[in-house]
Order: sequence, then C-alpha cells, then structure tokens
Amino acid sequence: MSIDLLGVTGAAVQAALNAASMRQIVGANNIANAGVAGYVPLRVSFEDALRQALQEQSAGEHDVVMSQPEVFQDTAAALDGEPSVRLDEESSKLVTNSIQYQALLGGLRSEMDILETAANDGKK
Repeated sequence: MSIDLLGVTGAAVQAALNAASMRQIVGANNIANAGVAGYVPLRVSFEDALRQALQEQSAGEHDVVMSQPEVFQDTAAALDGEPSVRLDEESSKLVTNSIQYQALLGGLRSEMDILETAANDGKK
C-alpha cells in the first residue's frame, strides 16, 4: 500500500498500526524483564510526531514525511526503591493497545472498502 493509493488518511493509519505493533512488542519486553534489577522500561513515542506531520500536511506543506514510531527508555519509571515495571500497568497498556490496534484495522478496512467501491464503479 502506498501513500498515493490510500492518501494521507491511509498512510496515517498504517503508521499508527506500526506504532501499535511496536507497542505490543515493547510491552511484552517490559513484562518479560519485570524482575530484572535495574531494568528501565521501554516506551513508544508516536502520536505527537503524527499530529505534527498531519498539521504540516493540512497546511499544504510539500514533502511531508509520515512519522514513524520511536522506542525510548522511560527513565522516569525507575523510582528509588520501587520496581520500574508494574505488571498491572503494563498489562493494562497491552489491553488498551490491542483495542486501539483493532480499531485501526477497522479504519484501514473502511479505506480499502472505499477504494474497492471506486474501482468497481460504485458497486460492491
């Protein structure tokens, strides 16, 4: 799928799906390392960069690059004497992320249905 075929909306959904997929991997990694002393949990940064890219695109700027998710260490989570990974919070984040992923797939499916209808001269 290219940005030309799906447009900005499709490209944004694809980028968000990539971020959600990466979040699932990062969350599983955090849970797997929950008992490791000194482990600093990882997080995925994406939404602010996506918002900026979409604002640039709506402002008519050319050569807007769709943002990609980035992984960073959550040094704020490493509190003195406290576990840096809280299993209940990580599990909750994974469930929320899974729901968001499913919603994004629904959005992509809608985009593809619109393209299919256009390709079939308005017939399903």
